[in-house]
Amino acid sequence: MPKNTPDVIRIKEVGAFGEYHVGSHSDPGKYHTVNLSERAGSGVCTCEYFQFTASKNYRLQYEAAVLAGEKKPRPFISYRKGRVGCTECKHIFYTREHFIKFRLRQLFETFANHPTPEQFSESLRVLTHWPK
Repeated sequence: MPKNTPDVIRIKEVGAFGEYHVGSHSDPGKYHTVNLSERAGSGVCTCEYFQFTASKNYRLQYEAAVLAGEKKPRPFISYRKGRVGCTECKHIFYTREHFIKFRLRQLFETFANHPTPEQFSESLRVLTHWPK
């Protein structure tokens, strides 16, 4: 886990693929919803920091990239404690780490164990909760 990771992070996959409930560090009884598939894969969160700060930073970075003439602007500044201008919150950061550590590993294992396209596509459908 990254250096800034709290001792215990409560992350639970819910609903659609890429959607998680993440425990609040400041209020142990509260959960925030993180969806990693939103904002072109940058993710969104229901916490106050994301709603009022990170989302605004993302818009400012995006507008600056468009003005600079970038063809496919991907404004993204990773969360780090004390970093100014972050475009994500710590909930998105830790959920992405969780996704890489657990779900992505499952996808690679599934691919290795199901070499034919038919086998892999069915396994992928189950892993991503895609309806039949």
